[in-house]
Amino acid sequence: METKQHQYPSKGYTPAGSISPMAGEAFPEAGEKSLLLKVRELTKSFEGNVVLDRVDFDLRPGEVHVLFGENGAGKTTFTKILCGGFLPDSGKIIIEDEPVSIANPAHSRDLGIVAVHQDFSLVPQMSVIENLYLGRDSKNWIFLDKKAMLREAKAYFKNLNIGLDIDLHQKIRNLSMEKQQVVAIARALLQPLKVLILDEPTSSFTERETEVLFDHIRTLKAKGIGIIYISHVVEELKAIGDRVSILRDGKVVGHIDNNAEITQENLLKGMVKHRERKKVNHVLNANLGTTSLEVHRLSTESGLKDISLHVRRGEIVGVGGLPDSGKTLLGRALFGLENILSGEIKIHGENITRGISPSTALQNHIIYFPAEKLEGLVLCRDVKENKTLPSLKDKFSVHGLLQKSKEKEAVGAIIGKLSVRPNDMNRRVRFLSGGNQQKVIIGRGLLKEAKIFIFDEITRGVDIASKIDFYRIVTEMAKDSEGVIFVTSELSELLDLCHRVVIMYDKRIVATLEHEEATREKLVHFILGLEVKH
Repeated sequence: METKQHQYPSKGYTPAGSISPMAGEAFPEAGEKSLLLKVRELTKSFEGNVVLDRVDFDLRPGEVHVLFGENGAGKTTFTKILCGGFLPDSGKIIIEDEPVSIANPAHSRDLGIVAVHQDFSLVPQMSVIENLYLGRDSKNWIFLDKKAMLREAKAYFKNLNIGLDIDLHQKIRNLSMEKQQVVAIARALLQPLKVLILDEPTSSFTERETEVLFDHIRTLKAKGIGIIYISHVVEELKAIGDRVSILRDGKVVGHIDNNAEITQENLLKGMVKHRERKKVNHVLNANLGTTSLEVHRLSTESGLKDISLHVRRGEIVGVGGLPDSGKTLLGRALFGLENILSGEIKIHGENITRGISPSTALQNHIIYFPAEKLEGLVLCRDVKENKTLPSLKDKFSVHGLLQKSKEKEAVGAIIGKLSVRPNDMNRRVRFLSGGNQQKVIIGRGLLKEAKIFIFDEITRGVDIASKIDFYRIVTEMAKDSEGVIFVTSELSELLDLCHRVVIMYDKRIVATLEHEEATREKLVHFILGLEVKH
């Protein structure tokens, strides 16, 4: 396989270090007095791991400044610091020439910084109207002025004109992802703004809905509001971006200083140029068996198109792609959570497609771990109960009586194997970290004696120590299993952890690479939908 060769222009993409001889000074000093936001040498570490390394960033009034880079580059940590979610270890944040120390999210909002995160940050049990005004309720003396809130929200959604009919009294959990995204954006735009942060804001949108959002962004720009925009979709960046800063491994490694130079070639160069990678020392199982799972030309109601792949015993097959590429839909379809229109799913040659559901998938020893780590957890119950809940009837009960000693023995062994911290099966799950909550869910699969494991973004949002634990867990599980499908947005995980890498784009598989032939540059080409010659 040969990657199409690109000739990069001498202008356009500029390595960060070439802009100024001053270390860490990403932008020229000229015109800084007119800046809306100035960040200098922002640094943040977690458990000794440097996530942001002396990051410089500027935002002018009325511009869209794009943050570009792979997952794990530091984009989310950077924006969470601006939103008061994390405190930096060092560095300066200056808003309209005033140095600030952002103490918490409420302080950030008071400063006029508002964000729409990838997870939307909505409360699923509350209605649309309640989410819109959460934390900033309109009040009539001591009572909520619900009528005024409703009038304002109705007028706003009418003006927003996004093309979706949204019931303001509907619970968030009952809305489609597309409508939840609209609500999250509407909530942000209803607030007093100086700086708006948009993290993959169109991931659930159609082309028309995206263009409506862009029209609103242009209106905000005209009012002098600065926008930090995060996306991997090159066409979007070209349509709406004024400048680009490229992050890699927590550092700003390059800039594109005007819209005319926002090209696939320049963005790609910033992501992969001069990168020296050292592979993490994961020893992949070399003793792969025969094919256990086969998928032939699978298409679903949700948009998957002609998907074909296979998994061998002991193998880890990585699945990568952009947020809307279809990689999450693939895991859901194999677990019976998507309506299948055509194609076949086979386990050891037996067709299980007809009538597939989560219960029949479990009967065929397939288990799925969703990207939303809290899905399926009972937060008010302890670790032991959460691990054994799906297995009580068939594994720990005799004639309807629970065998508590057998249950405790099994859970104790799983806790030790997964390194759940603290090692306390009686601790309520709500008091565990996100990584340890994820381990509780994995423990369920081990107790159910599943043989084919589907992991979707298992390491998203967890600390470095937990990531290392998960890599060990997945590698060990793969050796004794019928195979693992590992869905991830992180290129390093695809390159280091997987025997084979499948890349999805536009809900299709566009590339399948063996471990030995997978490189960062090839993966980026396929993930961004760039042309590659075979």
